Amino acid sequence: IQGALIDTKQKRNLTEERNDKLSAIPFDSLPVKFAFTQVKGNGKRKLVVFADPNCGYCKRFERDLQKIDNVTIYHLLYPVLGEDSKVKSRNIACAKDRAKTWNDWHRQWSLATHTTSMPLWSSAKRTASLAHPPCL
Repeated sequence: IQGALIDTKQKRNLTEERNDKLSAIPFDSLPVKFAFTQVKGNGKRKLVVFADPNCGYCKRFERDLQKIDNVTIYHLLYPVLGEDSKVKSRNIACAKDRAKTWNDWHRQWSLATHTTSMPLWSSAKRTASLAHPPCL
């Protein structure tokens, strides 16, 4: 069979439902302990965002996130767009108020005042470092 399997009586796309189930990731398995959080309203709903500071789509998505309420947003930095992304991610992660620094960055604020003397971390520790780079 090629294509989507549709239950015409119930008007359900069985292929899409199965793909959604197979690609679901349990929230508890995400590394949210390395995230910085923003709580809006009562924070009842949970959302995890993986983002690169230089990602244009991420910046647009952040603007859309400002419009929602009653959510806790867990931000995980994922600098994959170059060395500059790593530097900016480190500067955000090492800031005293990471959420404010992240929001300021998305408002075209310069990270120059939040720099550290920390060299870029090694690729051997990439997975942990991307979400929570070491700070001095």
